[in-house]
Amino acid sequence: MATPAQSEIGERSASLAAKVRARIVSILRAVPIRWRILSIALLNSAVVVVLAVLIWNGAKVLGSAWEDVRQVRESDKILALLESETSRLQNLIHRYINQPSPELFAEILLLREAVLGTLTTRASTDPMLAGSVEELERVTDRFLNGFGELRGLQATIAKTYEEQVLKPARDMAGLYSIIEGATGHRDALIWPSLGKSREAFTAMLVAANAYYLSLSSASAEEARRNTDTIEKTIPEMSDLADNDLQRLALQRLATRTAALREGLAKLSEQLSSRTELLRNTIDATQAEEIGAIDDLSAKMREREQKAQETFDRTLSDISRRVLSIAVIFLGIILTAGVLIALSIRLPLQQIMMAMRAITLGDYDREVQGTAARDEIGAMARRGGIPRERHRQAPHRGRAAHLEGKGRKRAARAQYRAAEPDRRRTARRARRPCGRRRP
Repeated sequence: MATPAQSEIGERSASLAAKVRARIVSILRAVPIRWRILSIALLNSAVVVVLAVLIWNGAKVLGSAWEDVRQVRESDKILALLESETSRLQNLIHRYINQPSPELFAEILLLREAVLGTLTTRASTDPMLAGSVEELERVTDRFLNGFGELRGLQATIAKTYEEQVLKPARDMAGLYSIIEGATGHRDALIWPSLGKSREAFTAMLVAANAYYLSLSSASAEEARRNTDTIEKTIPEMSDLADNDLQRLALQRLATRTAALREGLAKLSEQLSSRTELLRNTIDATQAEEIGAIDDLSAKMREREQKAQETFDRTLSDISRRVLSIAVIFLGIILTAGVLIALSIRLPLQQIMMAMRAITLGDYDREVQGTAARDEIGAMARRGGIPRERHRQAPHRGRAAHLEGKGRKRAARAQYRAAEPDRRRTARRARRPCGRRRP
């Protein structure tokens, strides 16, 4: 149960709230109702305009961030294409070195043009890669120039193998046939050494071919060892030769064996140079180019990540701002709507209560809000007219009664004043016709 002090505090709070509400209503009623309703529409329009401007600015930032993301992805595609083409070109070069063919060479040239075309047409026009194209072109030129040097060295190796390895070997095979033909029977003393030398020649030829095709160090060592065996058997066969044709063939065999040794040494040197050129020019340059591409790809990914973060952050900021502005304006619109509704509903309630009291005969009940300048104030002023008429009705009735009595007295006085004239008129009417009054 509330104490008197609490009740008094509650009454004071209610009274203060009523005064504040009445003050706000009086302030709002200084503005016509149509302008109050129009203000709600203006607030809604302001919300739409502010949100549209905010979304438009955010869309510009989002568009810029998305353009960066798209451009980075396009640049990354170009880098991936360059890396794929250079790797494929390296594989084709290795295949061409091991198995030279016109088809492989034509494919290498086509792929070379494709790499250069990608650099000059796509990478140079890409804004992300424009600053790095010169470095990529320099590395690619070194790579392609290395292939030119390698191709020249490969031609030299093929010539050396043909002229200084295979040609002496063919001559040696012919000389072995001559020596065998000059030997009359299988029981000759030269035959065991000749068989050993011939076997060493065959093994040397197989090892030389294997070394030329596979660059196997074991094959190279075997070819040198068999060459030494051939050189060692030649003096033995010379001592055991029994005719001049054998001796002459053995002398030429020694010369061709020495030439073959020099050819194998030169071939080994050139193959080593080719290996160095492949490793230091082709593979190293291709690795350098892939490294440069990987560095650019890392930069592209970093830039894409930043652009994506900007995109996400901008989208989050726009959502947060739109939500904040929507909540703020919603609060303002709701507050304004409640106040405007209160400024219309409360005066209408007061008018209705006053009209109800007047219809019940309480003509002393005052209609509130007649001093307001809005439409409801005009209604209140018009609603007070019947009250005033009812209050002034007794006074108007007495005045009308007195005025009626005055009119009756004036009429009687006028009637009495006109009585002689009526009598004379009546006598004249009763007098006979033709007689005159003397």
